[in-house]
Amino acid sequence: MHRFTTTLLAAAACLTCCIAADAQAPHNYNLEDVNWNISFDVATRTIFGDVTNTLTPTQRGVSEIAVNEGKLLIKRVLVNGRPVHYTVDAVHEQLVAHLARPANPGDPIHLRIVYSGQPQAGAYFVMPDRSDRVTTTPMIYTQGEAEDTRYWLPTYDEPDDKATSECHITVPAGYFALSNGKLMDVRHSGSRLVYHWKIAQPHSTYLISFVAGNYVKGHEAWGNLAVDYYVPAGTAAMGEPTFGGTADMVRFYSKLTGIKYPYAKFAQSAVADFPFGGMENISAVTQTIDALHPASESAVRDTRGLVAHELAHQWFGDLETCRNWPNIWLNEGFATFLPHFYFRHADGEDEYQIQKLGDMEGALRAVQAAPRAMIKRTYSVPMDLFFDGYAYGGGSARMFALQAVLGEKVFWKGIHHFLVKFSYKPATTHGFFQAMSESSGVDLSWFEKQYFHTAALPAIKVSRDGAAVTITQAEPVFTLNLDVWELVNGTWSKQRVALHSTTAVVQLQNADDPFLVDPRVNCLASIDYAQKFAPDVIKQLYAAAPNAAGKLRLAQMARSDGDDQLLESLFAGENSRALRRALVSMLPASDTEQLLRLMKDPDPRIRLSATDSLASGESSDAVIASLTSAWQHAPSFAVRAAALRGLLRLTRNNSLARRAWAMETYDESFRTTVLAWWTRENPDLARQVALKVLSANYREPVRRAAIGTLGTVKDKPGEKVVFNALVARLSDVSLGEKLSAVGALYRYGDAAALPYLHRLDNYSMYQLRGAAQRTEQALEGK
Repeated sequence: MHRFTTTLLAAAACLTCCIAADAQAPHNYNLEDVNWNISFDVATRTIFGDVTNTLTPTQRGVSEIAVNEGKLLIKRVLVNGRPVHYTVDAVHEQLVAHLARPANPGDPIHLRIVYSGQPQAGAYFVMPDRSDRVTTTPMIYTQGEAEDTRYWLPTYDEPDDKATSECHITVPAGYFALSNGKLMDVRHSGSRLVYHWKIAQPHSTYLISFVAGNYVKGHEAWGNLAVDYYVPAGTAAMGEPTFGGTADMVRFYSKLTGIKYPYAKFAQSAVADFPFGGMENISAVTQTIDALHPASESAVRDTRGLVAHELAHQWFGDLETCRNWPNIWLNEGFATFLPHFYFRHADGEDEYQIQKLGDMEGALRAVQAAPRAMIKRTYSVPMDLFFDGYAYGGGSARMFALQAVLGEKVFWKGIHHFLVKFSYKPATTHGFFQAMSESSGVDLSWFEKQYFHTAALPAIKVSRDGAAVTITQAEPVFTLNLDVWELVNGTWSKQRVALHSTTAVVQLQNADDPFLVDPRVNCLASIDYAQKFAPDVIKQLYAAAPNAAGKLRLAQMARSDGDDQLLESLFAGENSRALRRALVSMLPASDTEQLLRLMKDPDPRIRLSATDSLASGESSDAVIASLTSAWQHAPSFAVRAAALRGLLRLTRNNSLARRAWAMETYDESFRTTVLAWWTRENPDLARQVALKVLSANYREPVRRAAIGTLGTVKDKPGEKVVFNALVARLSDVSLGEKLSAVGALYRYGDAAALPYLHRLDNYSMYQLRGAAQRTEQALEGK
C-alpha cells in the first residue's frame, strides 16, 4: 500500500466515485493526442502527473470513456474542463470516465487525469550507487512495451490506436530530460527546469518515453537531422565508441526502404537497471547502460547490432506498428532483418550471409523446441510472444525466404509500398502480404499461409542412389523450389526442383560427383543428408560453395561429425575475416598449438575466441605463459577477463584471484570472474565475500553476481544468514536485484521463501511477477 497521506485526502475531496467495474469497457473512440506533464520526488520515487487525452467517439451515444491505468492514485478526472464521476477497474487496469451527457462522432473529448504514484513498472528510478557503470547521476526513465505505459501515464495502452503527443517534464536543476520528437523549449520554474517536447507524427502510446538525469550529450548529423546520444555523467568517454556511426545507419536505412527518416531527430540514451537491451521509443531510443564500453573494447564489443536494431524500429514498429501483439514479428522481425543489410554494406557479403544463416538456424530451432504458428493468438501476457525465437530471428528468417522467392529488387520495392501504405497506421500480417502482392504482382497468400499460420517449417531428407537423388519432405507439405547443384569437374551444374508434394527425384549427371541441396541457403528448411559426406567431399564443396552461408553450413557438418582435423584444415585455408571469426569458435580446445598461434592473430575477435578456448582447455607451460601475457598486457578488458578465467581454472592461484578482485573495471568483469571461481572452488570464501558485497557499495554487476553466488553456496548448516539476505533483496530498489534474488531462491530451494515470494504475485512488472510465480511452483512441493 502506498504512503500518500496528503494525496489521499485531496483525492477524497474530488467529485469522484472509485469502485471496481464489472467488465472491461470497450475502446469506443479514436485517440488523437496525449498531452502529459510530469514531475518527480526522487527521494520517495514518486511521480506526479497531469495528462489530457484528446479523443473522438467512433459511435453514437457514447456515455463512458475508458483508458488504461495501473495502480496509480487518481486525484481528479475532468472531461472538457468539468469534474466527472469515474470508476477504476483494477482487474482490467482501466479507468472509466462517465460522461455528463452522451457524445457522438465528431464531438471532441478532452479527458484530463491528475494523478501520482510509485510505479512498480513503466517508470524506474535509479540512484548512482546502484548503476552498472561508473556514473555520478541518478536517473529516471520509462519503459512502456508491451503494456506498461499505463503504470505511469493513464492513456489508451494498446498498439492499434495512434496519436500525437506533447509533454512538459519538470526536473531538478542540473538534470536533462529527453523525450519524443522536437525540443520546443526549456524554461525555469523556480529552482527546477521544464523540458517541453512535442512529436507531430501519430504513434502508439507504448512508444511514449522520457529519460531524465545528469547526461552528457554526443552529436552526429545526417544533413540537417540531429543524430544525438546521451550518456550518464562519468561515462562520457564511452559514448562515441558505443554510438558513433549511427548517422550513417540512418542514411542507409532511408535509402534501403525508400522512406527518409521521418522524425525531427534521432536520439539514444543509456540507462541503468534496464529490463531489456534497448527500446525503440519513437525518435528517442532507450538503451541499456550495459552497452557502454571504452574505446579499448570496440574491436571485440560490437554494439552496432543493438543500435541498428533499435534504429530499424523507427520504420518497423514506430512508423508502422503491429495492430496487435500476435503480429509482433512485423516490429521485431524486421528490426532483426534490416541490420543484416547494413552489415553487408559496412562489413561485406560474407558477414551478411553468416548472419542470414544464423537467423534461419534460430528459426528452425524455435520450431523444433516448441512448434507453433508464427501468429499465436492465445497468450497470458503479450511479452510471452516476444522471446521464444519466433518474433525476432523467426520473422527475419521468413523474410529472407520471401526475398528468395521474389528476388531482392522486387522484395524491397514491396517493402517500400508496405511502408507507404501503413505509415502512421497499425498493420497486420495479412495486410503486409496484401501490400507485397500488390507491389510484386505475385499472389503470396500461399506463403502467408504456410510460413505464418502453420505450426512447422519444412523438414527435408536427402538420400542418394547413384545419380538419383531423392528429396523427401515431412508433413505438412510446403511449396518449395529447391536448388540442387552438382559439382562436375570443379564447376557447378545447377538444377531447380519443384517440391510441392512429399517426394521428388533428381537425376544428377554422374553417380560420384558431390552435390548440395540449397547451396546458397535460401530455403528456410532443415536439410538432413542420409549419407554423410566424406571429409574430402566436404573440402571440395567448401572450396566451391557459392557464399559464406553455404561454407559455414558445410563446416557445421564437419563439427557434427566430430571431425576436428577437417575443421582445422578449413580454418587454416580460409582468408575471409567473417568466416575465420565464425570458424575459430568451432575449433576444439584441444587444438592447443593452433590456438596459441591465434593468440597473436591480427584480428582482435579471433584473439578473444582463442583466449576463451585456451581458458577451457588443458594446461601446459605454453598455455599458462600465453594466458598470463594476455592477462597482463592485452588492451581489451574482455580478453583479460577470459585469460583470468583460464588462469584461475588451470593454476588455482588464490593470490591472483585476490589481486584481480581488488581491480575495478568498467564492467566489473574481473570481480564477477573471480567470484564465479570462488563459488566453485571455495564456497565458504565465496559466501563471505558475497555477503560483504551486499552490505557495501558495490555496483550492480557485482551485486547481482553475489546474489547468484549465495543461491548456489547456500547457508552453513543451522544458519539463515544467506536466506535472510536473499529474501531482503526481494524488496530492493533495483529490478535487477529482485530478479536475481528470485533466481537465487529457486536454487537455494527452501520453501520458507514462499511467503516472501507471494508478495510479488501481483507485482506490476511482468518479468518479476512471472519469475516469482515459477519459483513458487518449484518450491511448493518441497
